[in-house]
Amino acid sequence: NTYLIMEREFGVLVVNAREWLQAVPASAVDEAELGVAQGSPMLALTRVSFSVDGQPVESRRVRFSSEKLRYFCERS
Repeated sequence: NTYLIMEREFGVLVVNAREWLQAVPASAVDEAELGVAQGSPMLALTRVSFSVDGQPVESRRVRFSSEKLRYFCERS
């Protein structure tokens, strides 16, 4: 788990995260790297995680094809 590593190795306690999920068309880069046709439907996920003092400590951006998507998220 990324957050356990951040806490053990760096002393950073992540207490919350914000995620945004957005429908986007596949770009030329998506076509080249993921093999999806340019313009086809995809999803873009952006997450920012925050430490106990409110500082952003992690940011991630992921793009994936929505053709066979199944999304599950559990955070405790």
